[in-house]
Amino acid sequence: MSGGLHVVLHIGTEKTGTTTLQSVLAAHRERLHTCGIGYLTTPGRVDARGLAAAALEDRIPDDYLYHLGRDAPAERAAFRTEAVDALRADVAALPADIHTVVLSSEHFHSRLRRPSEVAWLGAVLGEWAASVRVVAYLRRQVDVMASFYSTELKNGGRRTLAQAAEKLCHPGNHYFDYHRMLGLWAEHFGAEAITPRVMAPGELQGDRLVEDFLGVLGVADLHLPDPDRGWLNESVTPLGQGLLRGINTELARRGAEDPVAASLRELRQEVLQAFRGKGATLPLKEARRLQAAFDEANAAVCARWFPGRERLFEPVNQATYPVRQGEPALSEEQLDLVRRILDAVDDEAATGNPLKPFDACAILLRDAAVAREDESVAEAQARMGLAGRIRPKGPFIHNRLAHYRELRSLRGRLRRLLGRCGLGRQ
Repeated sequence: MSGGLHVVLHIGTEKTGTTTLQSVLAAHRERLHTCGIGYLTTPGRVDARGLAAAALEDRIPDDYLYHLGRDAPAERAAFRTEAVDALRADVAALPADIHTVVLSSEHFHSRLRRPSEVAWLGAVLGEWAASVRVVAYLRRQVDVMASFYSTELKNGGRRTLAQAAEKLCHPGNHYFDYHRMLGLWAEHFGAEAITPRVMAPGELQGDRLVEDFLGVLGVADLHLPDPDRGWLNESVTPLGQGLLRGINTELARRGAEDPVAASLRELRQEVLQAFRGKGATLPLKEARRLQAAFDEANAAVCARWFPGRERLFEPVNQATYPVRQGEPALSEEQLDLVRRILDAVDDEAATGNPLKPFDACAILLRDAAVAREDESVAEAQARMGLAGRIRPKGPFIHNRLAHYRELRSLRGRLRRLLGRCGLGRQ
């Protein structure tokens, strides 16, 4: 390669905290410059998404190019030229003491799956780079699947986690096959240029992706605080996921022009905000079965890039895949959002049970009600009542609601009796 700059190409993988890393690097460009590091991005973004899109073959669909209106072959050719010209201009504009250029996009991992695409990118960088180092963070495949599921629902998905995992999480999918993915990049840049890192507790420098990546860059002592940019690409709790799946199913049934569709889309955005948190995980047995399918590929990654390491990832265990996964405590604001969603869907024009797509939510609301019984029967009744709206014929829910009504009636009669006896609250 010609030129004198060293390139660190952070290719992801997806679902390893890349959005936070990119936001931090973009927010602290000037601090990085003082260390001789230049962070280059696509205009208007915190990553190099445009360069990843430019590398794609014309026949490969890409949502980024589609939304830009640049997905036709002629438009793609023009976009490719513009992306390369912009990169050249950014490199030329770097201060003279910059010695390392960082480019980051998780879409390098997820979208570039063909040798021609990686070769094109290598040729573009080769115009001015002395060397290229490819950094990839690897996370246990079933963990990635669980994290990916929230993203699928945000984008309109209607499958359950189990359905999505069965369809996607297997070694034949480049997205999850790290042996094939790293091999693709090593084929062009050389195995010695590949720096895979294991994304797991105790594996990263400082236990934080940003700190670890700065260590990879050779500036481990540099402190770059997270910018105040709100929540970045966070997961959604199991109840939030159930609500999203129900909303997406209802939107697909009604169609975009339905009067209620706009309200449902707004409610979906509220769910993303109100139910941030750890999402659902697969049952332990299922997670172990799916992860075991990657044993051979992961062992090959170990042998090539982690010699002497016993295994790439720790085995799936009950600590991270509990037999029963509880929902975090629900706030009144969250419960009000659930009510508004059910009200929007449960109208007179609907046939059958329009709330059936929310059935998974009934189970979570039921369990949340039982968890509150000892503290507040009224709160338990409110949660169970929502579960009953979704699953009106559920025998446990029906019996529990009757029990709450009887218990509250009994307590009311007792308070009135104590009041008549002068023993009520003073």
